[in-house]
Amino acid sequence: MNQYWFYILDGERHGPVEPEEMLRLVRDGRLGPDDLVWNPDMGDEWLPVSKVPALSVAPLSAAPGTSPVRGATPNARLMRQALASLRGRWATAVGAALLYGVITNGLSVASEFGGESWKAAGTLLDLIVAFFISGPMAFGWSRFFLLTSRRENPDLKHLFDGFKLYWKTIGATLLMILFIGLALIPAFVAGVVGAVGLAMLDDTALFPLGMVLFLMLMLASLVPAVVVSLNYSQVFFVLSDQPRLGPATALSRSRSLMAGYRWKYFCLGWRFFGWLLLGILTCGIGLLWVSPYIMTTHGRFYDDIRMPEEDLP
Repeated sequence: MNQYWFYILDGERHGPVEPEEMLRLVRDGRLGPDDLVWNPDMGDEWLPVSKVPALSVAPLSAAPGTSPVRGATPNARLMRQALASLRGRWATAVGAALLYGVITNGLSVASEFGGESWKAAGTLLDLIVAFFISGPMAFGWSRFFLLTSRRENPDLKHLFDGFKLYWKTIGATLLMILFIGLALIPAFVAGVVGAVGLAMLDDTALFPLGMVLFLMLMLASLVPAVVVSLNYSQVFFVLSDQPRLGPATALSRSRSLMAGYRWKYFCLGWRFFGWLLLGILTCGIGLLWVSPYIMTTHGRFYDDIRMPEEDLP
């Protein structure tokens, strides 16, 4: 390894650097396994650090015999890594977003332009899609962008990989719906109590105060459902890496992975608020680009918090 090196970090090209400096960057953990590097001996191809034998050294930040700290990558860097993973893959990613949107939302959109009988039929078909198709498609959607985040080149057929694990994805979806539904019971109770209280305060001077308290109560009662949703946010990523797991085990593994990282994931979601708003303001067209960006970042997040045993087939 006697050539000068170049590397891309957070979307910016750096170099040339001496071989010793390059090794130090890897050992210090400043260059991760997915960061792209190049030197003249490699021809025209930039490769991730993990695929360059000369740079396969353990980071100094990890103790001997251990892995780097889980979940240590800042959210801002995960987003930049996602953009780097999407480079050269945007066309396929946008195509996947379009196909997924047509399959999962096409019927409901089409039913809005028909008569009453067509709308009724569309509603029925929506329920069928929601029960029989949404789980497998959600798995395929997650798997497609997990592979993309790892700089692989999935094709559109990966969107349908969930049908190879059909009953597992259906079971996992139903369990998530069940647990989130149970977590919503406090919100339902708060809504009933609040509505009764507001009815009693109607036409009184205390009504504005009652409305404020009602809104605060509703927000607080939604916290359990939000926490449960965050707990199970990694289920399909887990199943993608470990398809032999059962639905309940996949949910348990996701919950274990998210322990200590729920707030980080919640904050990561809020980072996309502006992008989602922009996508909506473009009549949804922008979501064809925003959705792959979000999902690829989620794939990076999963790999960042993944436990060593998640590498098992």
